[in-house]
Amino acid sequence: MNTLTDIDSETIFDVTLPPRPYPGLRPFEKHEWTIFFGRERMIDEVISRLIGRQCIVVHGDSGSGKSSLIRAGVLSRLEQESARGGITWRTASMLPRDAPLHNFAQALAEADNRGDDENRITEIRRILNFGLDAPQALADLLRRGTNDHLCILVDQFEELFAFARRHGPDEVRLFVTILIGFAERPPPGLYLIMTMRSEFLGTCAQYPGLAETVNQTQYLLPPMTHADLVRAIREPALLYKGEVSLELAERLIADAGNSQDQLPLIQHGLMLLHRNAARSGRAPNWRLTVATLGPDQHLADLLSNQADEIKETVELEGTGSVVENLFRALAEFAEGKAIRRPQTLADLVAVTGVDEKRVREIVDTFRAEGVSFLRPYGEEPITGTDLIDISHEALMRCWQRMADPKDGWLVEELRSDLRWRSLLLQVKDFEGDASNVLPPATTEERAKWLKSRNAAWAERYGGGWERVQALITASQAAAAEVRRLEDERLLAVEQARRFRLLRWGVTFLILLVCIIGFLAWVSWNKAKTAEKEKDEAKSQSELANNLRIDAEKKAKLLEEAIQKLSSYNQQAAKALTAAEQISNVPITQSETTPTSSTAKVDRLRVYIQIASESQREKARELELQLEKQAVDGIKIIVPGIELISSFKGDSTLRCLRANECEAYGQKLVDAVNSILQTPKVQLLDLSARYGQATNTRPWHYELWFGPGDIQPKAIGATVPIQ
Repeated sequence: MNTLTDIDSETIFDVTLPPRPYPGLRPFEKHEWTIFFGRERMIDEVISRLIGRQCIVVHGDSGSGKSSLIRAGVLSRLEQESARGGITWRTASMLPRDAPLHNFAQALAEADNRGDDENRITEIRRILNFGLDAPQALADLLRRGTNDHLCILVDQFEELFAFARRHGPDEVRLFVTILIGFAERPPPGLYLIMTMRSEFLGTCAQYPGLAETVNQTQYLLPPMTHADLVRAIREPALLYKGEVSLELAERLIADAGNSQDQLPLIQHGLMLLHRNAARSGRAPNWRLTVATLGPDQHLADLLSNQADEIKETVELEGTGSVVENLFRALAEFAEGKAIRRPQTLADLVAVTGVDEKRVREIVDTFRAEGVSFLRPYGEEPITGTDLIDISHEALMRCWQRMADPKDGWLVEELRSDLRWRSLLLQVKDFEGDASNVLPPATTEERAKWLKSRNAAWAERYGGGWERVQALITASQAAAAEVRRLEDERLLAVEQARRFRLLRWGVTFLILLVCIIGFLAWVSWNKAKTAEKEKDEAKSQSELANNLRIDAEKKAKLLEEAIQKLSSYNQQAAKALTAAEQISNVPITQSETTPTSSTAKVDRLRVYIQIASESQREKARELELQLEKQAVDGIKIIVPGIELISSFKGDSTLRCLRANECEAYGQKLVDAVNSILQTPKVQLLDLSARYGQATNTRPWHYELWFGPGDIQPKAIGATVPIQ
């Protein structure tokens, strides 16, 4: 918080240049008024309205320069210009953060030069409880005379709305009542300035009287003209014996375009270019030109590259993904936009899961002068209760690691939010029925994902860490049992296959022996016939005798083979019986609920499988509409949406048991098609394959979407399925 107390003429008119001509990504501070150019007309307009009404709300887009205008422009002008006429102005500024009324009281105490006096802070805090009468009571307490004026800045007023979401609206309502009192009953000598992002104007209507106050006192910050931007770029350099060429100024303005990050990107880029010039020995009498920036460099790239360099520097010390988890913890989505989410140092230590020293080193590196990606800025030590905040939303929009729409940290954190909330929904089913565990593939993926999360992180999205861990443990045990039974079945099938091969081998051996025996008999018969011939009687007799002996030996071998075959057949029969028993293991009552058509059906589960992440949003719409329908009065629930990127088939509803296919399969298909415009879903009966499976719960259906668009019909076009 910035204050000015006990002003004397010498202090007011002292001119001390800041260390550098461009502050970078952070806003200008009050003491940097000497390098704040281009907003003179706006400063005059704000002061004129402030003097007239004693209360003004300055609003504009993120990055439009609201805080810089008030701090370095309006507050410094009030202190200096009015002092020339003998009027004393004291100024103070505060941020609502996580203690709006306490911070307001402390800022006023600091303006009274008693910022360390806890009794004074408590006294002012009690006055704030007066509501509409608080401004007059504050003026009576704090004013030092008729020429004494006190102006307080409530910066980033929209933080009050985030506070209300986290802690309830009571304290915010009181704060709003005090602000309304400033506008409706302005006390002499007491002035109020509020800054707020324009997209939160609509939220003001949620608090009685606030919208009217804003309408009466608002000032929409206009964009800087081209000439003013050129002045803001070039004139600070002249105070430091330097120069920025007109061509470079034009290039920077064109590069930043008309985006909401125009001013912070230009200031940050100029800070980096000046720093490089100073390091290269060109200061003093330095000059920045188009060649200094380079033909292929852009302002957003300069910011993103610097953030990457700092990340790599701290990760060399073994921090790993701590930087990512830290910045993900400092951002959130509100009303469809990424906004800052201040956290204490202790909170960041808990979420990242590393020691405080390492987190402090990372924070100090990112908040150092010349970087200013985090605040509080500078080198003053921070404590565990100090709030850490991203300096500007431009960092979240321009740092590719955070902003990438496909794999950026912000998108990943949003996906983590959805994953966690889907697990909490599954936990409710699991706690009602212990058989409602996750499928094996989902279990493996979720268990791996949770290794980089902890209970402190889970509190951000509804808590329930221990409950989810119980679900994961039960799901892993169920998956292990399924794998064990499958392994046993495959082993039995393999053994049966080997016995079949052995039986065929023995059969072949018998056939071979028979063929050999037949050939032997033919030879013996020929020998017997030849024996009748006188000329060859003796030789044929000997030959026949030899063949007979050989045949007897082979017959003996045949008898032994037949005996072995009989033994192998008995073993094969036993193995086949075992395989059939394992393949048809009945499902016990503890493993699943009855699946007959006569069992009571309380819900139909439809698991949605998508082939592309781009289908998730429309699948979510389908999920919401499906859960509003019923089939024969039975509620449809959708436990979750799972990405199966390898699936390339047609869009089908799969049923796994014959009675379930017959009872509700086609009715569910009709329910889905009544919601969808495209694609057309068909029923796929897999009961022949999975009818005897033990790892599927009853009344379980799977809705598979192949590649392509999912387009629900307009709301109200669906037809209930009877």
